Amino acid sequence: MRLSRLKKKVMRQAGRGRRNGSLSEAEYAACVKVVESREGLVKLNEQVEAEVNPWNRADGLKGDFKEWLTNLWDWFQEHWPEILALILKLAPLLLILENNDDEDR
Repeated sequence: MRLSRLKKKVMRQAGRGRRNGSLSEAEYAACVKVVESREGLVKLNEQVEAEVNPWNRADGLKGDFKEWLTNLWDWFQEHWPEILALILKLAPLLLILENNDDEDR
């Protein structure tokens, strides 16, 4: 990630944390101190790339496209009851919206 983008993201999240009370003033000051120094940003970027970016992790994205589709299908089958419940909740709303077009004429 570009350092300028990382700086903006860190400052935005630190500001949110300070406003909602999840970060103390000392923690916020530590975030600002890291962002102000180029060395701190470089170290943070290396850590983010090593731990968060799935393309760079050994346990990240694995396999080819066929394996990815198989995993997606398995996830879909596992969560099918929740997906079906959501569809059944939304279907009446979509039918109502479709029928309201005729009432305007």
